Amino acid sequence: MVSAPRATLFILLLILILNSVIFYKLGQRRDVKSIFQSSTTPPYSYYVCTQVLNESEKYLTEWIKYQLNIVGFKNICLINVGETFNKTFLAQYSIGIIHKHEFHQEFNYCLSCFDQPMKSDDLLFIQDIDEFLNVKQADVIFKNYHKYDKFHFQEIRYGYIYDMNTEMINNSLLETNVYRKPHKHLGEYISKHLQDLFNCTTNNEWYSCDEGFGKEMIKVGKIRELGVHFHQLTGRNSSAKDTLYVDMKQVRLNHYIMPTREEGIKRAAKWNKRLSRMNVINSNKYFNMIFDDTIRDSKKLI
Repeated sequence: MVSAPRATLFILLLILILNSVIFYKLGQRRDVKSIFQSSTTPPYSYYVCTQVLNESEKYLTEWIKYQLNIVGFKNICLINVGETFNKTFLAQYSIGIIHKHEFHQEFNYCLSCFDQPMKSDDLLFIQDIDEFLNVKQADVIFKNYHKYDKFHFQEIRYGYIYDMNTEMINNSLLETNVYRKPHKHLGEYISKHLQDLFNCTTNNEWYSCDEGFGKEMIKVGKIRELGVHFHQLTGRNSSAKDTLYVDMKQVRLNHYIMPTREEGIKRAAKWNKRLSRMNVINSNKYFNMIFDDTIRDSKKLI
């Protein structure tokens, strides 16, 4: 018979041998990370950049808080082409601000906006202050980070509830405007006949009830040129294989194009889009067809 001490020693040696074999096999697999490395520790940070022109501090404040506290952007760059911000407002946030005089949107300023420069592995997102990422699957970028250089988010537009800005003073935009248009990529019914019922019209080749272009997020080290909706990569022309078109059920871009009727007209005048916005106003019931307040449960991007 084998004595108890010898049996125990034999079992320990067998466990050590099995562990050695397992570690050796894992080491041979190039796609397996170290088991000591957290599976949700990203090698990058998220940054967001936007251009603003005399925006209401109310709407800008809600947008900034959402980007930092909900989505988890590390920092924000505001390219300001309007009046200087209120000092009390600025003191609330440690964000990057660049002032320029040219009305034309130039997003190259985003690259020199922050006190601590972005790293090449970081991700930069260009968006407007009436757009909010609605994140349902927090790790969609993390899981695909090494496969793609850009991540495209499709937008979905929401209608307005109130006519006047005074009616929104004590109300949150995201908690008030909770009705939107249908979207085919969410499996919802859309037809030309349905849109005609809601007075959808075309103006200067722009269809008032059409889908928007969405926005792209890009790796900083891959930036050749930044655009309003789409970006160009270094070294080659962008192609579909470089970009992950994120499923809208995972992450989508909520676009509150008309916070109120008054605010929508005001913003349209600033950007020379008054006529097209009036067409949207005439079709506002189309943008209020579906109740959707899921942004209230939006997650933080990993």
